[in-house]
Formats: sequence, structure tokens, C-alpha cells
Amino acid sequence: MGLELSAIVGDVGTDSRSIGIAAGLAAVALLLTILVRVVYVAPLLAGLKLHASRGARLKERIATIQDRFGGLDVASKAHDPFWERRMPPAERVDRFRGRLRRLVADIDYLIAHALGPREGTIIV
Repeated sequence: MGLELSAIVGDVGTDSRSIGIAAGLAAVALLLTILVRVVYVAPLLAGLKLHASRGARLKERIATIQDRFGGLDVASKAHDPFWERRMPPAERVDRFRGRLRRLVADIDYLIAHALGPREGTIIV
């Protein structure tokens, strides 16, 4: 269930030496807890930073793909025999355009609201 403060204080008693040992153990436990949190959070923040920089590099390529699909008119080419088999259905094209739009929005958010050392300190 965990440790209860009243049981610990009762066990420590009034001896000044045991109070010092208990305070030392509590300080070591606190430092160990903070260290474990830093070891866990630091790679997460580094991964977010790497993800944001990778997204910024890919943003130009995504814009090129959006331009290609932006000018694609599925309805006008649906009756052309050449495009009839090669053209994906209009729903798939619209769904893909939506995915690209959300991807660019996610990249913009990651770049604009990047988590840095200050936010990492708050998380820890």
C-alpha cells in the first residue's frame, strides 16, 4: 500500500540520531526519484525535438505533394478511358488531401510549440 508518514514518524521516535538518518534516507529517495524522472524525460524531449526538425525538413516535400493533388481533378478525368483505370476514386483522393493537411498542421504545431529545457524541468 505504500508508506504512511505517521508510522514512519512513530518508528523514528525522539532520538535525534534516528531523525537525522530518516531525513538522510528521505533526501536520498527524493534525489533518486528525480534522477529516474530525468533519465526518463530527457530522451522523450530529445525525440520530440528530432521529430520536429525532421518534420520541418519534410514540409517542403509535403507541400509539393499537396500541389500535385490540389490540381488533380478526379471528376473531369473519370470519363476519360485512359484515366479510368489509373485514377483513384474521388473519396480516396479527398481522404489523402485531408491526411496531408493534418500532417502539415501537426508539423506546424510541433515547430511552434516545441518543448525545451524549461518545459522539461517542469515535467520532471
